[in-house]
Amino acid sequence: MQDLSDYLAFRNETAPNEGEPQTASVRESDARTLLSAQQDRSLTEPGWLMMVLEHPQTGRVIGEVGGFRSPHEMSRANIGWWLHHAYRGQGLATEAVAAFIQWGFENLGLELVDASCHADNHRSQALMERLGMHREPDTKRELNGRSFDERTYSLHRLDWLTRPKSG
Repeated sequence: MQDLSDYLAFRNETAPNEGEPQTASVRESDARTLLSAQQDRSLTEPGWLMMVLEHPQTGRVIGEVGGFRSPHEMSRANIGWWLHHAYRGQGLATEAVAAFIQWGFENLGLELVDASCHADNHRSQALMERLGMHREPDTKRELNGRSFDERTYSLHRLDWLTRPKSG
């Protein structure tokens, strides 16, 4: 299964997102379980919804974008993305995240999206700013016994709909 192989390639690459801590490797069996669960998921239920990103020319899986909705706050989603390092800097993540935000506001009834990254992850911060997201106060986090500053951005539906269009 080429999609599974491609998925494992970007999730287990040794070059994590800029400024982000290295995450634990994803085993093939765990990836199969995750991808199967996502494929069978209802788009209207709470929880994590992840969509794979395919390269526009090759159709190969090169990343993912998704969001988490709490059952207590279905009009809000915490979004995230991951892109194989070989495809960064080409606008593909910006395009995918913008499409996911648009889709969420139009089809899921979202009123607010937010996203967080390590304070040293300048590419993700620039992406969020390009999309009109607003910076929130930093928070302290801990992962694997190491503390770091987490940077969060948010975007309200009305701000998205009234943003200046580029291009």
